Amino acid sequence: MVHNTVYSGQGPFERFVGTVEVNTVLPIQGSPSVKVGFPATPVRGTISMPVNVTGSSVSSVTYSVDLASPLDLTGNNSLTIDTKGLGDGPHTLTVTATDLVGHSVTQSFQLVVLNTPPRIFIGNPINGSTVTGRVNITFIPESSYVSSFKLQVDGKTFTPSGTSYSWDSLSVPDGLHTLRVIAADQAGNNSTTLVTFRTNGQALAAQAAQVRTLTTYLTLATGGIVVLAVAAAVMLYRRRKPWAY
Repeated sequence: MVHNTVYSGQGPFERFVGTVEVNTVLPIQGSPSVKVGFPATPVRGTISMPVNVTGSSVSSVTYSVDLASPLDLTGNNSLTIDTKGLGDGPHTLTVTATDLVGHSVTQSFQLVVLNTPPRIFIGNPINGSTVTGRVNITFIPESSYVSSFKLQVDGKTFTPSGTSYSWDSLSVPDGLHTLRVIAADQAGNNSTTLVTFRTNGQALAAQAAQVRTLTTYLTLATGGIVVLAVAAAVMLYRRRKPWAY
């Protein structure tokens, strides 16, 4: 009700002209809610994550990476990021929703980016070395996100236990060979690291066999000489003593 307090004296009732503004918006109770379907494993390239914002009178939604300047996400139900612009490793992604009266809510989580294929250092055999017998192949990944390894010697595949493998060099001919370590990380990147080496186990084994054969011959020959010497001594003894037999 509006009451006119100005009285002109012309009568108990006078006409009043004015404007009344009525706000029918109910008070906003509570803050909005924001949920992001962030990946649980490392990512690479361009990724898209679902975004679900609920609440009355949400006015803006923004996101930022590593506390950089916020970017507008209002009205979108997904968040797309090209991770090639980020370095490998963990990053912090933050999504903030704000309503008309200033209530806001923020969700932050860690995003692990892996755009570079895994790097592997082969400890043994050393590139250009010569090996023989049992060889303990060893290798070390630079990243803790490597999920699997495969070994190949001249194209034949072996599955290591951890970061080492006991390999028999006598299973291949003597000569030049190539070892490849194939690694895959949790983001799907793959890499191949290789070294070349020589084996001479077959030649050494042949030499060892020759030595064993020669030793056997010498043993037999020595035994034969001893037998002949004993026989000759017996014959000589009998000649000197005809009665001996």
